[in-house]
Amino acid sequence: GKSIDVQMLVGDDIARTSKKPVVTLSLGIADLKTDEPIEAALNAHPLGAGKVIFDNWITYPVMNDWLVSGDNSVTIKHKKGSTATVVVRDVHIKVDY
Repeated sequence: GKSIDVQMLVGDDIARTSKKPVVTLSLGIADLKTDEPIEAALNAHPLGAGKVIFDNWITYPVMNDWLVSGDNSVTIKHKKGSTATVVVRDVHIKVDY
């Protein structure tokens, strides 16, 4: 399917801190089905299987070194073979120290 690219500006500079934060990417997807085959990547790093946490929200754990201070690219698409359209309502990156 067709991919959606979202640019996210991040102010945290994880590479320069001695703390080990937990980074999570969350996607708000319209009319999400729990078995819907959504793929996501952060800065070209595939995020693997996401976890549906609330209605229409999927979360993905992120490796700390994949997130950069400044511009980050989030790519979202259906897995290969799906013809459905993904409607992204919201994208969050959480850095929890």
